[in-house]
Amino acid sequence: MKRATLILLALSTIVNGLSKPTDSLLSRSFAFPKSGNALWYRSPAANWVLESLPIGNGYMGASVFSGVQNDTILVNLDNLWAGGPFADPAYNGANWGESDVPAVHQRLKALRETIFANGTANDLNGITPDAGQYGTFASAGSLVVSRPQIISNYTNYTRWLDLDDGVIRSTWSEGYITFRREYICSYPDHSCSHKTSASQAIPKILYSIVPIADHSDIEISCKGNSTLVLRARAGANGMGMLYEVAGSVRLSGDGSTTCSNGYISVLNATDIWFTWTGDTEYNINAGTAAQHYSFKGSDPHSQVTGILARVASIPYAKYLQNHLNDYKRGTSQSFSLDLGQSPDWSTPTDVLLKNYQAWQKSRQPSDASTTLLEWILVNYGRYLMFSSARGNLPANLQGVWSQGAWSPWSGDYHANINVQMMYWPVEVTGMDVTQTLWDFIQKTVVPRGGDTAQTLYNVSRGWVMHDETNIFGSTGMKGLDIPNYNPAEWTNYAAAGAWLMTHVWDHFDFTGDIAWLKRQGYPLLKATAEYWLDALQVDAYSKDGSLVVNPCNSPELPQTTFGCTHWQQMIWELFNSVDKALSVLHLGSEKAFLEEVRAARSKVDRGFRISPSGVLQEWKLDLDNSDRLAHRHLSPLTGLYPSYSISSWVPRSDGFMSTDLSKSALINASRTLLMQRGNGTSPDADAGWGKFWRAACWAQLGEPTRFYSQLSYGIARNFASNLFSLYNPFNTAENTLFQMDANGGYPAAVLNALVQAPDTQRRDETLVVTLLPALPSSWSRGHLYGVRTRRGLELDLEWRSGKLTKASIKGPRILNGTVVQVKVQGAGINRQITLTRGQSVTLA
Repeated sequence: MKRATLILLALSTIVNGLSKPTDSLLSRSFAFPKSGNALWYRSPAANWVLESLPIGNGYMGASVFSGVQNDTILVNLDNLWAGGPFADPAYNGANWGESDVPAVHQRLKALRETIFANGTANDLNGITPDAGQYGTFASAGSLVVSRPQIISNYTNYTRWLDLDDGVIRSTWSEGYITFRREYICSYPDHSCSHKTSASQAIPKILYSIVPIADHSDIEISCKGNSTLVLRARAGANGMGMLYEVAGSVRLSGDGSTTCSNGYISVLNATDIWFTWTGDTEYNINAGTAAQHYSFKGSDPHSQVTGILARVASIPYAKYLQNHLNDYKRGTSQSFSLDLGQSPDWSTPTDVLLKNYQAWQKSRQPSDASTTLLEWILVNYGRYLMFSSARGNLPANLQGVWSQGAWSPWSGDYHANINVQMMYWPVEVTGMDVTQTLWDFIQKTVVPRGGDTAQTLYNVSRGWVMHDETNIFGSTGMKGLDIPNYNPAEWTNYAAAGAWLMTHVWDHFDFTGDIAWLKRQGYPLLKATAEYWLDALQVDAYSKDGSLVVNPCNSPELPQTTFGCTHWQQMIWELFNSVDKALSVLHLGSEKAFLEEVRAARSKVDRGFRISPSGVLQEWKLDLDNSDRLAHRHLSPLTGLYPSYSISSWVPRSDGFMSTDLSKSALINASRTLLMQRGNGTSPDADAGWGKFWRAACWAQLGEPTRFYSQLSYGIARNFASNLFSLYNPFNTAENTLFQMDANGGYPAAVLNALVQAPDTQRRDETLVVTLLPALPSSWSRGHLYGVRTRRGLELDLEWRSGKLTKASIKGPRILNGTVVQVKVQGAGINRQITLTRGQSVTLA
């Protein structure tokens, strides 16, 4: 910004009677949130991953650059993928063909025998089929808004994402003319909008939709004078999913529009908005054997034109209000967090992050600016989930945002930590965004997963999936055709479905929605448990009578063995979830199945063993892991956080592993493993998700100093200027990769430091709720309202000088007679209460 501009701004501040020059941001930026709950910048974005700002409604995503002369918006459709059955009708979800099955079953049998004889196996050769046309999440193209006239200079530029209302805005001046832009993706109106306003008529502005060059059958056409339509296929040679994006320009007041040669031209207008929508021929209801797993639906044209016609009749003010009502209802509700932050009108978010990085290295005491960024990141994580998870499909590895014809890791669903982490903060903050996840599992994964159970594992009941799945229900143990390459460490993860079922149970446990549990939740739990009832093996190596998995790899480690700690935890908890669900539903028809589950659970190896060095083992055997001590995954600690096998450990007499292993010994071994794994930066990874999982675990252990050190380290190292979480933060700008997992893991870790209520094996056990279990000194004052825990509870709490000052608990969604034990860390409060639905109890 030029010196003369700064002087003018200072004079403007004095003239307007503002007390501080820093208030200039509010004075020149229309509708900037007074709460400071925003990401804001003083220049347009130049790089998608690092600088663009995201909006979305689940069905669509848009990455906004907010340029002045040329404004680019990357356009995404949540169900637009290359590959799959659209590229190859014979695509089989990485499953074996019928003719291969007998030989595969023999190879699996031999593999299991080898493992039980030797403890390990060298590889999985012969049981990992080719991935086939797995495909990738792809962008639909770009909306480009350009002004052909020469723009020599502009001042007072600001762009921001308002997290209070879910709208991106920008403003700047060209001489005496003020420009304003507003970007919205509306869930109620199934569309997105780009609005440009100026204090004087704009001579000319052009709108175009630029396709992805690698797509095929591209057609761009005009419909009348104000509508553009893009139709294409996501793939080469006309073999790919058909999609359509269409947008129309509307004016308020004077001006004229024409459309030709792929451009809408607007002349002499002051108020212009372009609204677009899109869809594909993908049909989630066509993913069964009866439809040949085609996932093929109808041409999207009628759907797209119908939405656009309906939106055309809605005034912009009403369109905006529809969005605001939906956004505030979905993100605010009763949830509110305060960490003692203060708004900062002088420091843009990119500078705020740089200052935070310098502070984190300096080890100086925290201040208001550090707390502000920490608070914004919680709200931003919730924003990203709300904006990407409510469309046709659940949020993928990149939410609903991508650039180009492919996405890193295919922009798919990795289910050995990544998908789970993105959904960690959802239930606890009361966000209603999970229905697409349940439908996705039920309609895409379960049908194919039944094939995988039969063709690979020779199991006729239930379903199974592995680490990576796509929107076409890929569930097989897919491999890569690379000589001398063993993909076991990333592909051999059949516990993915069992881990996802913890989210299914949590959804009921937090919401108390019995109708949903009966209709959809319990059938998913049952089908998953059916598979494991038949797939577990009697341990022929230890000869102790326990049931174990074989073969297994602890996520992304190379040792192929049996009885992996994490797998055993997830299966044991799955059986518990079935038991607890039936204790609520009282289904007499399920009595025999419940008995079968309980009988198997009593033999399931719980997986907990402490090595001679005092560390919680990764496997039933104490295998060497010296080359990966600082591995990115914390798989054996899943039962510490986010789950409960460790955190709610009680030695029992009703199952295998009923030993005298004390909880303190298990916790100490978990702590030792956590210290051994390091801070999440190691030769094999530098991802944000690994750091915030560690932070959440330190919080669960009640260690605020280590929690906050790990949390702040992750913030400083793994967020871009636009606060996207980065997998490889110190790569070149063009090769830096965005994964949304850590954007969900961060708020979950923060909340776990403020409230903890780990699950229990049985519904009739007392739920222990701990308040402020790992409150760092940097958050000495604050509040947390409307935070939810399992059993349908909701809490409000306030603290000052690091001490709890107010707290109340209520049960709007509980079952009558719920018993809760409330503890306050460091305050000597330990109170047991029995709640009825709707009751509220003041605790402090």
